[in-house]
Amino acid sequence: MPKSDKSQNEQDELRRLREENARLNDLLTQQGIVWEEPVIPESVPALTESAPAQTHFTTDDKMALFRRPFRGPASAPVFCYPGPLSVKE
Repeated sequence: MPKSDKSQNEQDELRRLREENARLNDLLTQQGIVWEEPVIPESVPALTESAPAQTHFTTDDKMALFRRPFRGPASAPVFCYPGPLSVKE
């Protein structure tokens, strides 16, 4: 198929789809159905002064930060399985 025919087919399809969308939108409007959400601008929060970031952490604070991604019951044993690339003696 020549490039101009393909382009023409795409334009025809686009026109047909736009006409169908317009027809469906009119039908929804006639039936009293809200078919489009109103655009609500996002409000920008006012800048507020926050507390300065903590620069010194205790050992307990550091341990809590480290453990957070590895949550689980403290009573569960930790198992380490050798991976396929582990050095075996």
